[in-house]
Amino acid sequence: MMAGLSGEEAAKYGVLCEDAMEQTTRRAADTDAEADKPLCAAAAALALYRWALVRAAAEPQEFAAGDVKIDLGGVSPEAAKKVWEQAEAAAAPYLRDDDFLFRRILP
Repeated sequence: MMAGLSGEEAAKYGVLCEDAMEQTTRRAADTDAEADKPLCAAAAALALYRWALVRAAAEPQEFAAGDVKIDLGGVSPEAAKKVWEQAEAAAAPYLRDDDFLFRRILP
C-alpha cells in the first residue's frame, strides 16, 4: 500500500515484508495489543525503505538526454528512509534500544 503497488506486483516483494516484520518483532520489547499498530507500521515502513533501495539499484529513477530530463517518479530511497525513521520513532516505546550500551569503567 505504501509503495502504491498492485497485489500482483507486491507479491514479488513479500520476502522484504516478512523480513522487516521479523526484524521488528525481534526488537519488540512489549507484546501487548497497544504495541501492534506502531510495530506493524514500523515494519511496513522498513519494508518500503528496502523496496525503494532494491528498486533504485535495479532501475534508473531518472535520466537526461540533452535538455530533456525524464523522472520516472516513485518513492526515492531518501524519502522512504525518512518514513522508516519516523515510524521507528513512533514505535520506540515498544522497541528495545539495541544501539546503545551503557557500561561502567572500573579503575
